[in-house]
Amino acid sequence: MKYLLTLIVVSLLLTGCGRRDARLQQALTGTWVVDLGNNIRSVNIIGANTGFAAQVTGFTNGSVVRIEGTFRVRNGELIETVTKDSQPNEKVPFVVRGHIIHLDDRELVARWDTKPYSVVVVARKIKR
Repeated sequence: MKYLLTLIVVSLLLTGCGRRDARLQQALTGTWVVDLGNNIRSVNIIGANTGFAAQVTGFTNGSVVRIEGTFRVRNGELIETVTKDSQPNEKVPFVVRGHIIHLDDRELVARWDTKPYSVVVVARKIKR
């Protein structure tokens, strides 16, 4: 009986997490802009199928960085898996994990756990 109660509680928690993740994933779908400072800007398009494409511009040498991959929410955590990167020195795939601090229909504030630092990024939604 004790194990049955534990199983029921765990099942309910997992179901709740799954629904929350689906709501967050849906809220992330769209086009987001991040101003990184010094005229550097990232435009990120996140699809309903979790695929994403990003373009980073504003570098003094005129270069443009393009990346693609998946952008998922799992157990409330952001998981960005980069599978294509236009920078020749980047080894793909690689994964970056983050945590949502704030998310609404216009703004995403997330803390990304990049080694050796954590970075807080604010993104503005410009298109659904």
